[in-house]
Amino acid sequence: NLNLGRALERVGRFHDALARYRKAIEIDPSVPSSYLLVGSAHAHGAGRLDLAVPWFEQAARIDPGNPNYSLAIAGCHVDLGDMGAARRWLDDATRHGADYQDVATVDALMRLYEGDWTGVRQISRKVLETDPRNPHALNMLQIVGARAGRRADVLGLYAQGFPELASADPPVVD
Repeated sequence: NLNLGRALERVGRFHDALARYRKAIEIDPSVPSSYLLVGSAHAHGAGRLDLAVPWFEQAARIDPGNPNYSLAIAGCHVDLGDMGAARRWLDDATRHGADYQDVATVDALMRLYEGDWTGVRQISRKVLETDPRNPHALNMLQIVGARAGRRADVLGLYAQGFPELASADPPVVD
């Protein structure tokens, strides 16, 4: 049911995917990833973050040590504008061992919404030190750079992360 649901979601059949995920929950309600997938379909398929949060929270209740559920909840709260709840869930994810880059993505987004351009820049640059192709960090720096009128700096970061894009040679397609 979960694999079929994912396949249906990939082709945009979110209603059908939700039915498969709910069937999986009916079969075994102790599997937290089923709840995560329902929440993701609501959040990303229907744009209903408010409906996603309770499903993500149920996954976190079933598997409270998994930082991925806390990150999903934090991300929803950021987009819903509740920075206090987002920070609490982000702290929970950090306590449970979330990867720095995943935490940094949500933290940078929070700071972007709060107008803390320096914080966004610092976090994103730190991520790029170990992952120069990180799309989230590059996007955050693109936003901050555009706001500051520093387009050339941002293009330089893309050139560092993706040198093949900056080459004068035509791309090779294999």
